Amino acid sequence: MRFPAFLSSRWLAFWLVFSVVCLTTVWLRFQTTVELTAFLPDPQDDAEKILVQRLGQGPGSQLWFVVLPEGFADDPVAGSNAFREALLTAGLFSSVVNGVSEAEIADIPSGIISNRYLLADADFSEQGMQDMLRQRLMDMALFSNEQLDALIAVDPYLVVPELLQLSDDGSATQDWITPAGAAYLLASSRAPSFDAAGQTLIRETLLQAAQQQFGVVPELFGVGAYSSELQQTIRAEVRARSLVATLAIVVVLLMVYRRLSVLASVLPLAVGSVAALTVLTLLFDQVHGITLAFGFTLFGVAIDYPLHVLSHLRAGREQIRLIWPTLRLSVISTVAAYLLIALSGTEGLAQLGVFSAIGLLVSLLVSITLLPDLISSATERQRAAKTSAAAQTGGEAPVLRHIWLPALLLGALMMGAKLSQLWTDDLSTLSPVDQQKLERDRELRADFGIPDIRYLLYLKGADKAGVISQTAAAVAQVNAGGEVSVATAITDIVPPENIQQSRALAIHSFDASTFTALAEAKGFVSGAFAPFLRDMAAMRAGTPYLSDESWQGTALEPFVTAHLLQEDGLWWSVVTLTQVDDWSELQNSVGSLTKRAEVIDLKAASVSLVSRYRNTVIMAMCAALLAAAALLFFQIGLSTRACWVLGTIVATAALTIGLNVWLLGQLSLFNLLAVILVTGLGLDYALFLSRPGNQQFSREAVMASAFSSAAGFAVLAWSSIPILASLGLTVSSGVAIAYLLARLGQRQEPTED
Repeated sequence: MRFPAFLSSRWLAFWLVFSVVCLTTVWLRFQTTVELTAFLPDPQDDAEKILVQRLGQGPGSQLWFVVLPEGFADDPVAGSNAFREALLTAGLFSSVVNGVSEAEIADIPSGIISNRYLLADADFSEQGMQDMLRQRLMDMALFSNEQLDALIAVDPYLVVPELLQLSDDGSATQDWITPAGAAYLLASSRAPSFDAAGQTLIRETLLQAAQQQFGVVPELFGVGAYSSELQQTIRAEVRARSLVATLAIVVVLLMVYRRLSVLASVLPLAVGSVAALTVLTLLFDQVHGITLAFGFTLFGVAIDYPLHVLSHLRAGREQIRLIWPTLRLSVISTVAAYLLIALSGTEGLAQLGVFSAIGLLVSLLVSITLLPDLISSATERQRAAKTSAAAQTGGEAPVLRHIWLPALLLGALMMGAKLSQLWTDDLSTLSPVDQQKLERDRELRADFGIPDIRYLLYLKGADKAGVISQTAAAVAQVNAGGEVSVATAITDIVPPENIQQSRALAIHSFDASTFTALAEAKGFVSGAFAPFLRDMAAMRAGTPYLSDESWQGTALEPFVTAHLLQEDGLWWSVVTLTQVDDWSELQNSVGSLTKRAEVIDLKAASVSLVSRYRNTVIMAMCAALLAAAALLFFQIGLSTRACWVLGTIVATAALTIGLNVWLLGQLSLFNLLAVILVTGLGLDYALFLSRPGNQQFSREAVMASAFSSAAGFAVLAWSSIPILASLGLTVSSGVAIAYLLARLGQRQEPTED
């Protein structure tokens, strides 16, 4: 291959224009997301489909748990009430509960009021009305207050309170004030959990309200809280840690090269990162926050290319041509590995793979086209002229020893000792949220009485009405079997058509005059039930009917969307099951009902999903290694060098996994991604340290690359985002292993001329 001539002025202008275009594109199109589902593979069965659909969108996903710290107010109860009113006034929440408020008639959605007797059976016979009125007299004698009296006047059969429990998330009514003076509040946001901008506004409103009223910072928990916090944290991490990582790399390079011209190596990294981000904004609607935070780790990988150019340039420009085959093999193998990762089946991995591949390619191109003329001075040219002749004559190929073999065995032993604990299939390990905060979230949900739903029953079909009807039959079967304590379904607020028709007939049989006479006979004042009689007249005059659309804009809309959804042309009805006593018996009970109904274990589905995800990544990693091996043997043939390079990177991967499983315990899929990154670096080190010719400049470049990469990823290891911290530790330790195996694999120093 004839290497192209370098014209610095033209290339400088080209890369400058290229960078401006990329930055403009990013500025116009860039959007971020932190949705966990981006890193999950396509679901393979119904259980996994429901699991993925409910992540961040199920019941409770719009809840914000607010904890005002101890001593926030002299009177915690009054302070909690004032804070609740401030939040309701902001208009961002459909409800805010602090444990002391009671439901009022004005808070009840109009859809419930106008259609309440289609939702539950009410006995409108003369005997039924007498029994109901007698019970209401007892209620008023024992619990009389203005709210109860007003509710009875509208709804003497008390259908509404039972339905309101569906939108109250099971919360108990109590004073949510701790003995030490902390206050708890539960707020339901109007914005869906996936609305990043809406959740960020809510977070800022909560923080500002607490600061203005009490001068304190509240603790915030919930899906929306984590989403908005991660957006802010990731932006801060990218700015701060990118700067620190860059400074660390610069310090290392100055220590190794002892000249300021080495700072030019930052240019390929910057252009490569901008180009990679531009491609992501063009290919994807939103860039995942983890991809963005992962982006600056590209510095630790792509730094290899400008360093090889800088080091070998000291021996003359001809050296750039001589190292091109090795450099080309290194980047093609690494890019091929990342592209295979990008094709592994998840959007998150696709973004990571594309970002890395584009970043590395552009960094290499900038390095070989721009750096030679940009950093060469007259003095350097004279020094290069003196050494170029000797350098171009080559020298002996380094004699290699297969230290990788005992390293591979050691790594295998370390992994074997922890084989049963090597990988974790816990879905929470894919979450960028700190595990302690997730545990605190679970504790709060338990304290607030929100059940931890693990088991679901689902039905699907092409006809929505048919699915709803089958759901009613399934719920009746489950309740009759006694295997669960509570079964909550869409039929609680959207009964099947035949049941609604039956209740509508009962409404039309209602006799207002008989009811009025019975009420007055029981001692109720005249007109006490005027609101009830007015609503009954309206229902009898119209043609009442409830559907899932009836609840749009009400407090029960999230309940509807969580229990009835449409996907792939089918309607899905999801029934939540609380406190399952006998899982196997429940399966048998549902199985005998209909083939379209099935109960699923969300925990088992999550384990299956993560396990398959891990296997997919491992297969992609193996495919990447095979591709690298094929390219290696194609380029340099079936030789001792090729076997040594391949053995060294395999040993690097094995020893990195073995060491990190002992340091971190069980490894997540992000640790596996880190190992893939390490093997790319190890391939570069092994290729250059085993190439024939004068090794002085190759050793210098590889040492500088290893030290700078380790420094950059060590900065990442201190990240406040657990995933990134774990990734940083894995890569920094892996870089050290890769460098030591490649360097110690040289049994004798090459001849210096």
